Amino acid sequence: MPSTIQPIIVTGDIERLLRFYTGLLDAEETTSFPTDGPLFFVGLRVGDSDIGLTADADAGNAAGQRMLKRM
Repeated sequence: MPSTIQPIIVTGDIERLLRFYTGLLDAEETTSFPTDGPLFFVGLRVGDSDIGLTADADAGNAAGQRMLKRM
């Protein structure tokens, strides 16, 4: 059963953040786009929760400023 809330974290370094969450929380990769070439999106499963990571080179290290809502 999918989670009711799925945070999506926008990052300038998706590979680094992926290593962080898989190492820290033992997250399992459930989805990745595209299947070849540089990653744009990775879906992770942590227990019964989902987290999404999205690549955006312009994201930098500033505090998060946007939230996406999926209906």
